Amino acid sequence: MREVTFYFNVADLLGHACNLIRSAQRRGRAIVVLAEKGLLEQVSGSLWGKSPESFVPHGLDGDTTPTVRYSQVLLTSRLDSEVNLEIAPDVLLNLLPGVPMGCERFATVLEVVAQGDLPRESGRQRWKAYSNEGWRIKKSDVADQKAPI
Repeated sequence: MREVTFYFNVADLLGHACNLIRSAQRRGRAIVVLAEKGLLEQVSGSLWGKSPESFVPHGLDGDTTPTVRYSQVLLTSRLDSEVNLEIAPDVLLNLLPGVPMGCERFATVLEVVAQGDLPRESGRQRWKAYSNEGWRIKKSDVADQKAPI
């Protein structure tokens, strides 16, 4: 069964997203990060880390170097990508405000909902859409506790 996990009340969207990416990478899971281009550039910069040990190998959609093909982390602004990855990603981290077309091909979807009325309402609409499609839904309120990632 497909599963979606919502992380609510996230104060630091970029930091939380990078923690989720690092966690997936440590577990050997291939992940696609879906976001607008400006945010993807910020995510990419953060994945370089402050030290060599914190670097997360990743590729940006549109990059034609072999790095993208062999990466377990792909940053993209669209799911219709023609990128040929050696490792089939099974996790989607959605940082867009809507449910992306094509998300059903992933076993797991991660949704990060920032603090504020607009992100919360968008998150509720995504929750309802996933529920209507029969996804198993899990939630974590980041404001109440450190989210399990």
